[in-house]
Amino acid sequence: MVWPWWFAGKRRIATAELKRIRQPAVSDLVDPITTGTFLHTYLISSGQIDDAEYYAVGAVERLAADGRMRDSSDRVHVYSHFCDCLGVGYAKGFEPRDVHALNYLFGYAVLEVVDAPSVEGKEALGHWLRSQHLPQKLQSGMSMCLLFSPRPPT
Repeated sequence: MVWPWWFAGKRRIATAELKRIRQPAVSDLVDPITTGTFLHTYLISSGQIDDAEYYAVGAVERLAADGRMRDSSDRVHVYSHFCDCLGVGYAKGFEPRDVHALNYLFGYAVLEVVDAPSVEGKEALGHWLRSQHLPQKLQSGMSMCLLFSPRPPT
């Protein structure tokens, strides 16, 4: 995708085999859990996310008006959001930094959506993610973990 302020992007595909090992078996985000095949991730230039979001939303609205979005009944949109980066964790000795995350040839990528039960719980969730969850993930064999928080809709 070539848009202003978008400096890196990556598209990954979940094979049928990978879809079968998704967790948890039941999800509030999607039903059935095997729904969704593509994971698209983009990094936006620092300080430009508001402009990039405005541009992207306008482009998607124009494409939809032209009948060029989700026109196939076998395509199901699962999740999209503009997010702020809350932090990053690296496995011991892992060299590429977060700005290289979309260029490095990882063997796989994992998207884990974790939501706070309330607005008040977001700070506690962020603390738990950074102090407990992230270190556990890095000890389990992951090389890099990026933490994001959804931005309020504009």
